[in-house]
Amino acid sequence: MNDLTAILTASASAERVETTSLVVAIVVLALLFVSFAALFYLYYRYFRKTIDYRLEDRYILKDMVQRSRSFFVKAGENYDSGSKEAPSYQDHLAVKAKRARLWKIIGNTVLVVFYLLILALMVAAISIRSQGNSFKIGDKSYLVIKTGSMETVNPSNSYIAENHLDDQILTYSLIEIEEVTPEEMERYRIYAFLTDDGTLVVHRLIDMGSNGDGEMRYAFRGDANSTSASYEVSVPFERIIGIYTGWNNWGLGIFVNYAQSYIGIITLAFALILVGFYDVLDAAIGKRIKAREDDLAIEVDADVKRRFATRAGFPYTLYLGFAGPFA
Repeated sequence: MNDLTAILTASASAERVETTSLVVAIVVLALLFVSFAALFYLYYRYFRKTIDYRLEDRYILKDMVQRSRSFFVKAGENYDSGSKEAPSYQDHLAVKAKRARLWKIIGNTVLVVFYLLILALMVAAISIRSQGNSFKIGDKSYLVIKTGSMETVNPSNSYIAENHLDDQILTYSLIEIEEVTPEEMERYRIYAFLTDDGTLVVHRLIDMGSNGDGEMRYAFRGDANSTSASYEVSVPFERIIGIYTGWNNWGLGIFVNYAQSYIGIITLAFALILVGFYDVLDAAIGKRIKAREDDLAIEVDADVKRRFATRAGFPYTLYLGFAGPFA
């Protein structure tokens, strides 16, 4: 009983530490949320004013010309050939906008998929945690090994070498468990079972036999342990979850273990918030820039038409050189 009491005490202490960490992490997340919201808002307000005061016109126009270089080259060639019909820059932008819609749809789709992926990971992590840190896919269960009791071999466990048992499991590996019947129970195979307090344990079956009432009892031990703990020497079959199939993945285990932790769930939430802030800011600034581009396009059109009409020269290199079209 002393072993079990010590384990329960350590478990309760660890739970308190984890709960405290969760509270601290939530407070930090809330502060970060407020801080980033303020920073994004201040940046947007500053950028909006620079656009409204036309301080960004040169850079906006430069970007417009870079995206419409072919228009200005073609307009210059038309002017040099003697044409008096000025091309419409606004019509040119309208055609480009139609083509850009497809890429915008693709970009928005990718963004939505990204949002859904993060959200799905959060839901999965919370679901895994609520199910005792295990989850099911089809008829198989998956869980992460969080201790080193099955990673190494204690020399006192001679049955491991005698039976050539080399199926030890690295700590933090994600393993696969499948259901088993009493008839399928085999000595020296690895099983997942629950202790009296509901703790999930994955250890090797070292012995089994019936008690005085004829009911089967099973004894387990971790490969790294020299003896079996009191809670694993007489386990009834109803507490056995299933048998280890042999499939494991250490990399996925590291990820799942982090994702199902409080700090992992909060990190995913923060990532979702941060990407959301960026998307809102980018859309707001993009809308402001687009409105200014529309105004500049009208001015460019007027300037191009004036040059064609007066035959005062069309220095389209002025546009391509970003020296400013209205000199």
